Amino acid sequence: MKLRFSFFSFLIFNIGYGQQESIDQDSTLINDNQIIKTFNEDIILNESNILGDGNINVSGLFTFNGGNLINDSDNSVAPELSFKGYRQSWRMGIDVANNGGSGDFVLLARDVPGFGVNDLIYMSRNKEGDNSITDTSGYPTLGVFLTPAFPDIQTTFATIEDKPNRTTVGIRRAEATTDNFMLGFLGSEDQIVDYGVKNNFEHSPFLKVRGDIEVLSDDKYDTSVLRLNANPLDYSSDFVIKNFYSHATGYEFRMFSSNGSNNFYKYNNTEKISTFNHHIIANKFSGDGSSLTNLTIENKSIDNQKLSDMTPLTIKGNNSTKEGAPLDLTSEQVRSLLNVTEKAYQTYVISLQAHMSNPEDNEICYFGNMPKAPQSESRKNKIYIRQESVLSGVEIFCYSEKSGSNEKWDLYLRVNDEVDYLISSVSNSNNERVFSNPSLNINLKDGDFIEIKSVNPKWEINPTETTFGGYIKLN
Repeated sequence: MKLRFSFFSFLIFNIGYGQQESIDQDSTLINDNQIIKTFNEDIILNESNILGDGNINVSGLFTFNGGNLINDSDNSVAPELSFKGYRQSWRMGIDVANNGGSGDFVLLARDVPGFGVNDLIYMSRNKEGDNSITDTSGYPTLGVFLTPAFPDIQTTFATIEDKPNRTTVGIRRAEATTDNFMLGFLGSEDQIVDYGVKNNFEHSPFLKVRGDIEVLSDDKYDTSVLRLNANPLDYSSDFVIKNFYSHATGYEFRMFSSNGSNNFYKYNNTEKISTFNHHIIANKFSGDGSSLTNLTIENKSIDNQKLSDMTPLTIKGNNSTKEGAPLDLTSEQVRSLLNVTEKAYQTYVISLQAHMSNPEDNEICYFGNMPKAPQSESRKNKIYIRQESVLSGVEIFCYSEKSGSNEKWDLYLRVNDEVDYLISSVSNSNNERVFSNPSLNINLKDGDFIEIKSVNPKWEINPTETTFGGYIKLN
């Protein structure tokens, strides 16, 4: 083997052999000698120079028991080791090219003829002080196929640009593997895997899961959601599934749009009631459709809907009065079929107000119908609902003595300090701003409370001396 020490100023080493070997310069026999030299002095054995600016050439087994490679005259030089075989040469040593030079360490690099050295495994030192030899601040990070390593990621595995379709990290299970974690995440308090991927994983071409999926929450008033996204560039069209809880309703299973403006389905686990806030089109139903008497509908009730306003019901499908033809039901036939009578509904309004304030940039504040300015904390301006109602509209008039600029300003109706429903967004620079939404359909129960939530933009010119007034409409 041939060792080449590219740079060194101080070297201590032992040369030992299991059997006597020869130095190919003069065939001198060496047995367990220790040589100590400093300041670039040549090492001479029996009048022969075997180490200095040249090489150590050993024809047999060579044992190097210890040593120091030092080249610290300035930040442009540093020691390294080179390993050269028949087909490839490799290097390791202190790097001089990045982060001030002579501080980071290359664990593995390859020589590329015509290019230079290609770093493969790289340890960045990441000092945070004066970057001197005595600076002990910071902590190293490792980059595998990444030079230099990212300072804020402990270990980074990268895919090289020349081979973009390679798997970046592969974990191969053994044939004898029975029940273990292929990848595990665990806390600092023990060695128990808290989350992991077990050996019976499936992934092709989409994720398949054997067993249950649990979406856990730390707070029942702020439960986790399962979000379904179709467009990674547009989250406004997301659908959300959530286990919802409030004191008034108990636990409810809800499906709604991403901004919470449309709870299109919910199931109350306490009352065992399902609520649909949208049109239902059935492509098939039980019964031959020849007459209404052959149709069966369970739980014959309609809530929060004036029957006189009901549009005709159309049931489509092959099992209709004629093959492929629809069965049209008038509102009178629907009432007869459901065996319900129209309830007496009353519409009422609740006033809203907020005293004068000077809105701040990016501020979130709340108001209700109490005679005070908007508050930065929620739950201080509650308007309680004391009977089952449907909130159908909101009208809010806003006036600012100094109008300010025209950035988008959003007002929301917040229910039980949990769900926000957008009232409207206004983008103008007028003294008067009107936030109006006459088409809301929000089911409220006895004990629910509401507040108005203002999400202020970052204005170029802030409005000042701003007051709010208005009302909410309930059936």
